[in-house]
Amino acid sequence: MPTNPELEQARQDALVALGHRVRELRMARSMTQQQLADATGLHRVSINRLEHGQLDVGVSNVKALAAALGAQPQDLFTI
Repeated sequence: MPTNPELEQARQDALVALGHRVRELRMARSMTQQQLADATGLHRVSINRLEHGQLDVGVSNVKALAAALGAQPQDLFTI
């Protein structure tokens, strides 16, 4: 199935924004990637890929990330 280039760009932009926000919140709480990984059940490499906009995570992982960062899921998304 062909993809719409505009939709794909919007998806990539959203992944990058999510990653930046996760990193921002993690660093504000003086957490390492490993500490966040341990708190969420994700692998440290997955946290790194997420923070670089290279990993698309599901809803359950967004909820786990938000909880570990002391935030609400919607706080991870910026407009």
